[in-house]
Amino acid sequence: MMSDASLLWALIAARAAALAPAPLKTTVVVDVDDTVKSSGNVRLAGIPLGGIDGQYDRGDFYPGMFDFAYELGAPEPVAVLTARAEEFKFALELKESDKVVAAFRDCGRRNGAAGWGVGLDRVLYGSVHEWVFQDFKGWVKFQNFERLAARLGDLPRGDGEEPARRYVFVGDTGELDGQAGELMLARHPDLCAAVLLHCVGTDARGRGVAVPDGYAVNGRPVRFFRTYVMAAFHALDLGLMGEEGFDRVVEAALRDVGDADDGRGRRADVVADVEDARERLARRH
Repeated sequence: MMSDASLLWALIAARAAALAPAPLKTTVVVDVDDTVKSSGNVRLAGIPLGGIDGQYDRGDFYPGMFDFAYELGAPEPVAVLTARAEEFKFALELKESDKVVAAFRDCGRRNGAAGWGVGLDRVLYGSVHEWVFQDFKGWVKFQNFERLAARLGDLPRGDGEEPARRYVFVGDTGELDGQAGELMLARHPDLCAAVLLHCVGTDARGRGVAVPDGYAVNGRPVRFFRTYVMAAFHALDLGLMGEEGFDRVVEAALRDVGDADDGRGRRADVVADVEDARERLARRH
């Protein structure tokens, strides 16, 4: 039987737990081409069909990407801001049978979370206009971010209202995702916790793809990465992912990239980022 003092402390603890704010949900928002999978730098009349990455073949998934999104945001469904044209949804729509959607779903199953993956009600498209006038892609993705936040009940916000969710935007350096991310941070720093950008280039061996230093917009971080190992390290460094989650992303990236060195630097890039990230972690401990 509990003593009066023990009962009092139990009541105090229960009251404190009831008054404590609920933990923030993390919604991972991704671009598709050159972020989840490679565009292969395929072009039509000189216009990139989705992106500029020449190191990976068109349609290849990036090693560790799905596990990275899972560790960062599960159990929240993944949201997608894509430049794919709304007018071409009959051919380009992300639906249950799409290989991107299926790969996210398979990652959830593999991690014991059947049903996790892309929220199809959280997919927002661009238009033909941005395919022709490429400079508008960043602006349209930002507008779609605001539409997404409104759809999920996070906009408009009242004065002093604490957010129940944080967004992390994961894009690439190929097609103005950086501009979109900077707008998110500038306009909604209370909602958008970070922007992480995958560095891509047209060289088939991955050479000449610089990884810039990170910076802040309105007090929120923009970080760059070549592989999802380093993306996971940045998430860990920013307090968005734990060390165990980071380790699982490393394992997934090494598994996905395979053992063979194909002369295009893909495995070498992953291994180099593993070594770099581990050295940084060792200096922190």
